[in-house]
Amino acid sequence: MAVEITCDDCGNATLLYNPVEAQEKLDRSENTINRHRREGWLEGIQIGQAYYYTERQIREGIRLQEEREAERTSK
Repeated sequence: MAVEITCDDCGNATLLYNPVEAQEKLDRSENTINRHRREGWLEGIQIGQAYYYTERQIREGIRLQEEREAERTSK
């Protein structure tokens, strides 16, 4: 379950998703999520050895996936 965190700078609350939740939302495997993060397609927040993702980061990842899929199908 996503955890609500508060930004220290602006005070706004946001949801933070663990890796499994991000995989489900993005409909991608752990390996794909990790590769996208390493390649810069998906931002994440490292806490300990794991990465966590905000709703904004996941939405951006979905948008980029849709763009890439549209490019592939238009060729």
